[in-house]
Amino acid sequence: MKLKFGKGLSLLISFSLLTGIVAGCTGKSEGQNEKEKYTVNEVMVPVKDAGIELYVKEKKQKDKNEFKGEEVVLFLEPFGVPTADAFDVKGYSWMEDLADKGYDTYAMDFRDFGKSTRSEGMKKPATESEPLVRYTDAVKDVDAVIEHIKKTRKVEKINIVGWSWGTVVAMQYAIEHGNKVNKLVLYGGMYSFNLPMLTSTMESSPGVLKTQPAYQMAAYNMTRHHWAQQMAGKDLVEPGAMEEVGRTFLAADPTSKDRNPITIRRAWGPMIDLYN
Repeated sequence: MKLKFGKGLSLLISFSLLTGIVAGCTGKSEGQNEKEKYTVNEVMVPVKDAGIELYVKEKKQKDKNEFKGEEVVLFLEPFGVPTADAFDVKGYSWMEDLADKGYDTYAMDFRDFGKSTRSEGMKKPATESEPLVRYTDAVKDVDAVIEHIKKTRKVEKINIVGWSWGTVVAMQYAIEHGNKVNKLVLYGGMYSFNLPMLTSTMESSPGVLKTQPAYQMAAYNMTRHHWAQQMAGKDLVEPGAMEEVGRTFLAADPTSKDRNPITIRRAWGPMIDLYN
């Protein structure tokens, strides 16, 4: 995919081996009680696709109600911790960190992720449907949410922060709707791959992509192990942070505790995008 940005779009690309949890703040917040300091609004935003509603969370300072477009930020969720709450982990909240700096922060769940509408394919066995949620679907979701924010805040452009697979969606959205984007931040981006050790598990034969699964059953230890490999033994994360992230991970799927071991359903479409 070639990226071509229109005039007026400011692009900041950030590369990191760590999670987005620690990018915005370095430790547990202190001082005012969260309920006294912040206003949290949660809404379901409809998409043009019939029957789909998207979960959107807003967090801002309680005493600030007017914002310019450059003060509004929308976070796009990662594949590793597939939930809007990945940006609002207790004690390690990126949303709170930016709210403290005067921003109006939003985070959303794509369709089939987190608290957004789960399609029938997510309710059936994973082998009965094609991989769910491609970047083309997610771009529609982002546009619906940005239109909602524009109407609510009476602004023309906002900032977008994409993390992991969220960077793929954010880039494509900026290509298609650059007139609605003020600044674009890409954090810990996902990239296409052609290593046999990765592609072989996704192919029925060399070069032939499998038509299933619709979703993956993912355990938190899988994500944690991946991060540990990237950190290469360096002391980069506070004690307790991983446990809080783990709780957020498992809460990303309301059915997670129905299985032993505990796992979440994670739509497989994003991995197909990377394969292609």
